[in-house]
Amino acid sequence: MRIVSVEDMGPHIGAERASIKDQPGKARLHALVGALPIKGQEVALTVLKKAKVSDVAAVVRELGLAGAPTVRISSSDARKDVPKELVVVPLEKLVDKAPGCAITAMVEKDLSTAVWSIKGGQGKKHDKGLAGPDLGNTGETLEKELKKCDSTIAFFTAAPTLDWEHAHNIGGTILTSDKEKKIKTLVFLEKTPVPGREVDLTPP
Repeated sequence: MRIVSVEDMGPHIGAERASIKDQPGKARLHALVGALPIKGQEVALTVLKKAKVSDVAAVVRELGLAGAPTVRISSSDARKDVPKELVVVPLEKLVDKAPGCAITAMVEKDLSTAVWSIKGGQGKKHDKGLAGPDLGNTGETLEKELKKCDSTIAFFTAAPTLDWEHAHNIGGTILTSDKEKKIKTLVFLEKTPVPGREVDLTPP
């Protein structure tokens, strides 16, 4: 298996880079990922914190299309209070139906955070803190909301123009806030949802 990574310059498959800024670049990424010997196995993906969320979303989507049931995303620059690895399920590989109360957490482009259920409705929003997203108060909200729902599935994402570190940190905050350890499936949303509205769970 060639090393799969996403850096600030974009996705890398082995020594080859594929920009997703245009259709030829997207086609190249599709071909490079399609040539990997995935064979239904989990794929390791290394992501630098300054990589763009949109680039990571493209790679995760292609890995899912190529047969990866899960993607183990490693980020050595993650906050100390969240896991350095997140095992995510590409939306294309989500088999079980999530109940309407399943939680979504997101970092918006202004670095505020939002927590709401996938069926939509009033959620909880926290404005940006002094040094970035307010993950302290967001974590407290997540802990309360996760206790209210029996779902084993949770969803996370960040605005596509943001650096990956924000998406990784909000995904990790879901896991650390899950005190009852109910969440077994963590799904990275490829489409950018609108906080408070029903989440579109159809693949792009």
